[in-house]
Amino acid sequence: MDAEQLNAIRALRERFLSDPDRTSLDLLRPEIARSWRRSIACRVNPDVPGIEVLQPQVDAVLADVASESLTDLKAMLVDLGGAVCLTDSHGVLAWYAGDRSMVKRAELMFPLTGTSMSEEYFGTNSDGVALEEGRSVQIWGAEHFVGALQNSFCTSVPIRDPQRRSLRAILSIMLPEDLVVSSDPRSVLLTAQGAVSEIRARLIERMESREQAILADFVRESRKRGSQLVVAFDGKNTIASEDAIWSLDKADYSVLAGYAHESQLQRTNLTRQIHLADGRAMQLSVSPVELGSQSVGAVLKLKSMEGIEGSGRFPGSATFKPLLPSDSSVPSPRFDHVVGKSGAISEALKAAFTACEPGTVPVVIGEMGTGKTLFSVEIAARRSLRCLTEDAGQIRNITALEEVLVRQDSETCVVFDRSQNFNEEVYAALLNYIEENPDLNYIFSSTSMTSNLTKLAERVRTVEVKLPPLRSRREDIPLLLQHVLDTKNLDHYFAPQLSELLARGDWPGNVKQLLAILEGVIARAEGKRFDIGNLTPTEQKMFAKSRISRLEEVELEQIRAALAEAHGNRVRAAEILEIGRSTLYRKIDRYSAKGFEFSF
Repeated sequence: MDAEQLNAIRALRERFLSDPDRTSLDLLRPEIARSWRRSIACRVNPDVPGIEVLQPQVDAVLADVASESLTDLKAMLVDLGGAVCLTDSHGVLAWYAGDRSMVKRAELMFPLTGTSMSEEYFGTNSDGVALEEGRSVQIWGAEHFVGALQNSFCTSVPIRDPQRRSLRAILSIMLPEDLVVSSDPRSVLLTAQGAVSEIRARLIERMESREQAILADFVRESRKRGSQLVVAFDGKNTIASEDAIWSLDKADYSVLAGYAHESQLQRTNLTRQIHLADGRAMQLSVSPVELGSQSVGAVLKLKSMEGIEGSGRFPGSATFKPLLPSDSSVPSPRFDHVVGKSGAISEALKAAFTACEPGTVPVVIGEMGTGKTLFSVEIAARRSLRCLTEDAGQIRNITALEEVLVRQDSETCVVFDRSQNFNEEVYAALLNYIEENPDLNYIFSSTSMTSNLTKLAERVRTVEVKLPPLRSRREDIPLLLQHVLDTKNLDHYFAPQLSELLARGDWPGNVKQLLAILEGVIARAEGKRFDIGNLTPTEQKMFAKSRISRLEEVELEQIRAALAEAHGNRVRAAEILEIGRSTLYRKIDRYSAKGFEFSF
């Protein structure tokens, strides 16, 4: 900026002070114009700054690691007639040093320790604007709101916590304006930024090794081309990229913490298609952070899926109901009792939509508690059929099967629940009956796609509706929590700590287990806030479970699947797993001691 431009700004300041409402500030940089208007709104004296003396709050660690850089800057600036200062995260002066004449001029205006440099008292100045704008700022002398500061060119750079990215202090360099007019002001900014980088590096050195490992992975992912939002968790702290800070809701962080916990627990990479609280479809990639033999955290990357077919934005809805494919040529049934908008539940709903077509046999697959009965009943209802639900494991012979089938007519749909438990003889007879009576309606639900269901698909037209486990659609958990409050007409709220704990749960019993826990939380709560204290000791232990290896994770899932197939019968589950009964009991006890549950 040359002398002519600076004089034009000084003339503009005089006009603005005389008539701020009708004076255009188009000549100024946008951040300076905003600051001048804030200064007027705060009624700052344009001749001398207001003085507010407070106790600076710079922590001992930062003061220690910054001292070497500040001393080096002071030595350099003394020869240039400048000064350097450090303010705390609120803009209160903690340290000021430099050329003797500049220090003396400053002392005549304000105390060098404890003075608040915020815009509220000093008007437009680099410290105050950096606080308001949240970024590095350079202010020419003519741009200062207070006349007493107009001979100085000031540069301020925020010092952020390397892990939490919260503001810890601001480092500022002050130089005579006439010195900078004849040089490149960018060199001053680079000098200040270099000093802040040194301070940040020393702060990182003071961090624990686990914190350094997480930060290193976070920085590595943040620098990759194409990474839009990057977040890291270690169970205690959260690091987020600037885009993530602006883009993510509190509910999103709870959901992401759940996926981070899952990746860290299993020590494996995860990939999910999720929807944020505002409805945006995102591709989520989660990687555990390893330190030696330990998993100490996880880094998550989110990329927008806008423009990818089938991954659009869900509009906000007070009922939190997902959208189904819109096709004017066919009816668009809504599954009114299904809560969620995740990619996983949306895929299940698309399949369920197809299953509503006549002439097909829906096969609903999912773990215990995922909502197989709910989907089955809803599909039958969308076909305008009465629903007759039967437990396949209780149909033990042909006579029992005939007693079920005799109650069926063209307006009744028989839902065979727990189809994995069918007797072989009974199932063979049922397949023959279905082939001989193609106009009748049936739905099968099962915990897995068994060989019997494969045989069914070979003989009739089936539509598989695969329901995702709750741990694969964690972003729906906040919606389920809200749904419970809405259906019960409760004027309550879930504490953020409880919401995050629920979002990261393992949930072997899926939605059914979540709803059961919420019933207990509601019953035990005394006020309008539901928090972790409303969980039972057993439930709290479940959420605080120990980490297990990848092999243990596979074994745990095999045991759960066998128990589900055996309908909770441990003797039968041991036979399915081909291990001894005592061995199974011992494994269940070991995993239970680590906080893992087994739902049947």
